[in-house]
Amino acid sequence: MRAVLLAFVAGMLAVFTPAVAQAPAWQTYTYAELGYSIQLPVAPQRNDDPVVTPRGTMPSSFISSSYGALVFGLKTSNYTTATGGAPQDGGTTAQNAMNGVLQGRTVLTQSSFDVPDGGGRESISSANGLMVRTRIYYVTPRLFIVMAAIPDSQSQNFLTTGAAATYFNSFTLLPR
Repeated sequence: MRAVLLAFVAGMLAVFTPAVAQAPAWQTYTYAELGYSIQLPVAPQRNDDPVVTPRGTMPSSFISSSYGALVFGLKTSNYTTATGGAPQDGGTTAQNAMNGVLQGRTVLTQSSFDVPDGGGRESISSANGLMVRTRIYYVTPRLFIVMAAIPDSQSQNFLTTGAAATYFNSFTLLPR
């Protein structure tokens, strides 16, 4: 999971852009094969790269988009492929994933939330000049890591209001 966050941060630094004067029209992007839809103000880029873990390789997909100071990212992985089966508890799986994301970061907030047939965790953390809001959903067999980041110089509220709130609140798990 640390590798996922490092890749996300590197991608954010590469696409970081100055603030946009006019708000674009938000569009819904549906990835039925990955099990979700999400709204973004700018069309995302998609990379399908497997994640190698000590227990095996997970098929994974990552989308990213930026808007002003905000950079959005969403990583989806087929968790059971790497583990050889479904984890015993979705909450524990989500927490383990969050622990990996937060490794080496300063945790500003952390909480859990209910996800039917799974588990959910959320945090805001800081490191390397960036503040990142992360939401993790685990719904067998998929792990979803939804992220938005801004420079540390911005207010933490920037990750919980406006465009960031629209992004996080638009994430929708599709029926299996």
